[in-house]
Amino acid sequence: MRAYINIYKNTLINNYNLIKKVIDNKKLFIVLKANAYGYGISEIAKLFSNLNSPSFVVATIEEAMMIRKALVFNQILLLENTNEYKLAMNLKINLAIHSLEKLNELASKHLNLPIHLNINTGLNRDGIEINEVDKAIEIIKKGHLNLKGIYTHHSDPTNIEKENKLFKEQLIKFSSFKKLIVHTGSSSALDYSDDFTNAIRVGGSLYGLYKNKIITTEPAIELLAPIWSVKKVHKDENIGYGTTSLVPNDGYIYLLPIGYKDGFMRSRNTIGYLAGNILIKVGNTMMDHTIMFSKKEFKVGQIVELIGKNLTVEDMSKAYDVIPYELCCSLNERIKRNYL
Repeated sequence: MRAYINIYKNTLINNYNLIKKVIDNKKLFIVLKANAYGYGISEIAKLFSNLNSPSFVVATIEEAMMIRKALVFNQILLLENTNEYKLAMNLKINLAIHSLEKLNELASKHLNLPIHLNINTGLNRDGIEINEVDKAIEIIKKGHLNLKGIYTHHSDPTNIEKENKLFKEQLIKFSSFKKLIVHTGSSSALDYSDDFTNAIRVGGSLYGLYKNKIITTEPAIELLAPIWSVKKVHKDENIGYGTTSLVPNDGYIYLLPIGYKDGFMRSRNTIGYLAGNILIKVGNTMMDHTIMFSKKEFKVGQIVELIGKNLTVEDMSKAYDVIPYELCCSLNERIKRNYL
């Protein structure tokens, strides 16, 4: 048995219910990109597919295909540009549109794909510029494009008020379009109310990876690894590749079946937890393995916690100098996930 991840479904459902109370009647888009932030896209899609029929957000068309292969048919919004229009139609997904060029392309092909128009209000990553909105509306009307929604993405919680003002000023121009889905916010927007949106996109808060002011959601992920071998060592013995790492004291080293090929961080601050004891990493993290040290002797088969109740996502993110999103997203599909 190699390292594995436990995902606690009840924790996720509790997080979902907290979020639903906050957003009232707004439409909820659950963000499933990056393998559902490391939680596993197919299983998370299936878990939430029957809860008041939320919609899903993905980054790539391959992610949309994975959801459909899981026999989940909720509405999907694809964020990244794609030229695979036939596939998009077969998958019955909505496309996010970020440029006038893409609008013109859809119009020239007479495609009736449902679209959400992204307006740039300050993130400056993508989206229609403020001075292009009038032209965008002209193309949509002349090309008879199927506009379903309008949205933006905030650059920072401190800029929400300013960026919402910009967005709201442009929203007026779309008054002739009926029943548009309007969404400006991701997880940070849960802490702010507005009177002009009817939907919200939530990722980090659902997975317990974003700290909101008005609700507290919990991480539902646990990373564990069994001890594969035990070796008694003495202070200053060399450990691992490069002969640059020495054992800090007399004690024991433990081989864990997890490495950088699994997306496990190579930080020197890597630690583990077992039976009230902290294990420290010695040597470099290897492709498939990590070696840890303790003065205390443990047995082959005992389970070391790498992320969990004692070594929380927040604590380990600080130790590795990454954000919680990066910590969980980096754990790739080679690590088996158990849904409990």
